[in-house]
Amino acid sequence: MTERFDCHHCNESLFGKKYILREESPYCVVCFETLFANTCEECGKPIGCDCKDLSYKDRHWHEACFHCSQCRNSLVDKPFAAKEDQLLCTDCYSNEYSSKCQECKKTIMP
Repeated sequence: MTERFDCHHCNESLFGKKYILREESPYCVVCFETLFANTCEECGKPIGCDCKDLSYKDRHWHEACFHCSQCRNSLVDKPFAAKEDQLLCTDCYSNEYSSKCQECKKTIMP
């Protein structure tokens, strides 16, 4: 006799299926994503098991949604700054918030 191996939430058999363990309990992908997936700040959709979940200060993004709020360039694996709930690449942050020379109007780097 074989032991049962079912989703902790819906009780569907997980034999031969992809599943996720959470607190030592197995969940089918659908239940796990419905119950536990983080919601992307940019697009508002759940961040599924097959997606990279990027986070900053309890906020979450899909990898494709993690970009500068001004120039829209990706911030994945790049330094960034946060200002008033917006994420900015270092270039946009410097252009927007750094001091400027009164004569030539170029950004003065700190």
